[in-house]
Amino acid sequence: MADQRLAVVGIGGTAYGNPEGYPVTSLHVEAAKQAMDDAGLSKRDIDGLIVCDHSPDVKTAYRTAEHMGMATWPKQFLTAVTNGGVAAAMANDLAAHALRSGEATNVLIVGGGSGRTRRQAQAALAPSTPAQSYTERVAGRGQETMSLEFDVPYGPFGVISFYALAAQRHMYEYGTTSEQMAAVSVACRKHAYMNPRAMKREPITIDDVINSPYICEPFHLLDCCLPAGGSDAYIVTTEDRARDLRHPPIWMDGIGHAHSAYHTGLLCTRSDYGFDMIRQVGKVAGERAFAEAGIEPKDIDLVELYDSFTMTVLMQLEDFGFAPKGEGGPFAEGGRLELGGELPLNTNGGMLSMGQSGVGSTVMFMNEAVAQLRGDCGELQVPDAKHALVGSVSGTMSNYGATIFTAD
Repeated sequence: MADQRLAVVGIGGTAYGNPEGYPVTSLHVEAAKQAMDDAGLSKRDIDGLIVCDHSPDVKTAYRTAEHMGMATWPKQFLTAVTNGGVAAAMANDLAAHALRSGEATNVLIVGGGSGRTRRQAQAALAPSTPAQSYTERVAGRGQETMSLEFDVPYGPFGVISFYALAAQRHMYEYGTTSEQMAAVSVACRKHAYMNPRAMKREPITIDDVINSPYICEPFHLLDCCLPAGGSDAYIVTTEDRARDLRHPPIWMDGIGHAHSAYHTGLLCTRSDYGFDMIRQVGKVAGERAFAEAGIEPKDIDLVELYDSFTMTVLMQLEDFGFAPKGEGGPFAEGGRLELGGELPLNTNGGMLSMGQSGVGSTVMFMNEAVAQLRGDCGELQVPDAKHALVGSVSGTMSNYGATIFTAD
């Protein structure tokens, strides 16, 4: 079974928004049920479960299984993945291992979160007294991409600070403009306008983006993803089973990963391997995925790229080979990333408009790629789509995943 192709055979997802008081496990169950119905499988057919979630331990997978009514029989493979925006990409690797080794036959991958659980997590991290502020919070939890010695004393206030540093450096070295970054957000919103699952659907312009308030220069409000509640799920199986199910299989033909530093300060100077804050290891992840899939960037019909901030997209376009290094900004101009353009981006609206549900957000990108390659996206459909790439990012653009999907 080691050489069997893997396929996504069922997808499902909730609407994205602010589901007050709606537990994350309920979101997961709703998405999982849709994926099983879509594939024509029952929960008894699922013997592998991977949950991409905010929770810092594997218990979130057990809880999800319980809420799905799957607690009373053995699953051969069950785990949780919590390593940020690359969680779903890592889940694909784990599913591939479980399926090709015979450890599982049908693996369900589910990811997302809710506004309620997000606020509870933030409250748990909040200082209880003024004296017990930032440094103690970071030291006690170890959840931030910051070094106590080299970052915290200079006052960064969250992950956006480090993405903003990288964006400033990109603008300085390559002349990238705020208008070019804004083109990413405008493209995503145009697609969200036609997506009833999206959190924000009102059209926006380049001027709207650059005139929205600064959050952390050079990022304006509309350069930043939207915290949201929602969940998505998909089912992966092997070729011999996939061809007997309800939908034509969508093949997971290329998986690539590359990881560097967790603390951004370590990337401020060029490493021995040539990587730094704006020359990231995404290039390695992309090369591995393309090599495994046996295709090139020019063969890709659409991309679903992790869009925590607009600059995150521009750097992925460069690192994955769609634009030369430093030319991601010009590449985004002129509607090239919109439906009808050269390389449609985030056709569901992405995290900039559909919403960012936390660690499992990339699951929704996997599902959108599959739906596009099935031809199921209605007025959002990319014509004759055969190959799609999903880009995943965590840390501060320091950890990458690339997944390539192919239709028959």
